[in-house]
Order: sequence, then structure tokens, then C-alpha cells
Amino acid sequence: MRGFLAALICLVISELSVLAQSMNPDVSANGLLLYRKGNHSSSVNSDKPNGFSIQEIETQLSSTVDPYFKANFMFSFEMQPGENGKSPEFHFSPEEAFVETLSLPMVTVRAGKFKAFLGRHNQIHTHARPFIDQPLAYDKILGDEGLNEVGISAAYLVPSPWYFEIVAQGLSARNNNLFDKDSADDIAGVFFVKNLWDLTDSTSFELDGTYGIGNNAQASKTQLFDAAATVKWRPLAYSSEQSVAWTTEWLHAMHQMDGTGAHNEAGVSSWLQFQFLKNWWLESRGELYMTGAYDNVQTKKASGLIGYIFTEYSALRAQYDAQKEQAKKLEHRVSLQLNISIGAHPAHAY
Repeated sequence: MRGFLAALICLVISELSVLAQSMNPDVSANGLLLYRKGNHSSSVNSDKPNGFSIQEIETQLSSTVDPYFKANFMFSFEMQPGENGKSPEFHFSPEEAFVETLSLPMVTVRAGKFKAFLGRHNQIHTHARPFIDQPLAYDKILGDEGLNEVGISAAYLVPSPWYFEIVAQGLSARNNNLFDKDSADDIAGVFFVKNLWDLTDSTSFELDGTYGIGNNAQASKTQLFDAAATVKWRPLAYSSEQSVAWTTEWLHAMHQMDGTGAHNEAGVSSWLQFQFLKNWWLESRGELYMTGAYDNVQTKKASGLIGYIFTEYSALRAQYDAQKEQAKKLEHRVSLQLNISIGAHPAHAY
């Protein structure tokens, strides 16, 4: 009898433990330790200061809420330059916080604060970027956080022989670079199309397009255009230690001015990623940022990176940048990044 009671108690405890685990969200954290050395970054108030820093600490909680919704909440601590001569400070903010539907046929609705479906790079979090920094066009046109606003989106997977997704989004027009609206009534619309084809058993081709429009601070409209193409090659063999990915992305913002015409700014980035051994990656990137007429090049940038990926939870990367802005001397910068993840981190986008 005692043996039966002991077995029953163990069974109950086991079931309660499983139930408790199923009710808890998946929790993960990522930390980026960064060292920089550049000839334009001696001041602590620089946007990319020299020396050691915590580039970002990100914590994520994700879980299925019920048969109808799943939720993702991501918070980040980020070191930002000090103001008025003060030392750099950590800023805490909700990076993303949204719910997503599970049960609607062919349509997925997302609501909350999220990185907009835009181009090839906007949805990528800092620790998953191909390079240590984001593309120059994103930095100049969209700002540090990219297009990351509160709103709602609906994604429809078109029944077609290839992967064909259409996304319509309504977002608050608060992005400082694009819209800079103080009015809470203004909503920006962003429309995204993604196509993915399998060219061979080991090669795929992705083509994305984005259009956005919203009111700006000049009492007129800002329009956003983006086109991105990616080719990926990875052999089918499980033991293969090589892969290649090549992406080119063009981003263009046209700001209508009230009675004074339009201000254009655009940028193109092209980067190549080559995995030549199981843990080793080589990457290169070339970029241009232009304003006004397309022959008015404001900034040129070239980058090279070598990375050793210990596991999916840790990586060490070194990057060199050469950047030339008009009326400024050529900037050389070397960055070294240690990337550490713990916990049940969700899979990154393909």
C-alpha cells in the first residue's frame, strides 16, 4: 500500500511539474560585448565611441497564449551617447511586444509594437545581423531602430507554386527620420511582398518589395520604397560545411515638402556571406548613401568581416569599416564583438 501511495504521489508531482512548465513562457537573453577602435570616435559622445561597451542586452519571453494567440515580448538595454557632455547611459525599452493569431486560415494578424515587414533587414534583431552594424541606408533613412512602431499587420500566404506572401500594415507615424509626427491620429501604411523560389535542390532566390506612405512633420507626405534580392546556396548534404548568400537591397525615401518640392534620399547595400568551414564565415559589404539627385553621393562605405561561430549560442566576430562622408576625412574603424545567447531563443528568419 505504501509503495502504491509513493508511486501515486510521484506521478502527481510529475504531472504538476509538466503542467507548470507548459504554463511558463520560453525565456531567453542575448548579450553583445563590443570593442571599437576608429580614427573618428575618440569622444565618449560619438555615436560609435571607441573602447569597450555593451552594444545591447536583449531579453525575450515568448509563449502560446491559447489556441488562438501567441505572444512575444522583447526588452533591450542599450548604451547610448550621453547628452550635454554627460557619460553614455543605458536605456531600457520594449523592443517588440506583440500578439499574433494562430487559428485564422491563411491569414496571420499581428498587433502591438513590432519591427515592420520591410525589406531584407528591418526585422533582424541586433544579435542576428549579418554585420556588427546595420546597413548604412537603414541608419540614415530609418534611424537606429529601423521602422519599429506600434500598429497592426495582416499577412496572407497566397496559394501559389512558390512561397508568395503579402503583408498590409498600419503603424503609428512616429519614426523620427521618416515621419516625425507628434499627432497620435496619424497612421502610416506599409505594404510588403515576399517571393521565394527554389532554383535547384541547393539554391534559392528571394525577391522582396515594400511601399510605405504617411504624413510627415512638414504637413505633407513621405513615401518609402524598398527592393531586395537574395540568392542562397547550401548543399543538401547534412555534413556540408559550406554555404553562400548574396543580398542586394535598395531603400529610397521621398519627403514631400509643403510648397517647396520634395527631398529624396536613397541608399544601396550589397553584401556577400561565405561559410568556408563549419565554424568560419567571411563577409564583405559595399554601400552608398545619396541625397537629392542620385549622383549626389553623400557617404560611401566598405566593410569586411570574419566570424568564428562556436555554436548557435556563441560567436566571435571582427569587422573592418572604411567610410567616407563628404567634407570629412576617410574614417577607418575596427570592431570586435562577442555574441552570447542563453535560454530558449526562437529560430531566426530564413
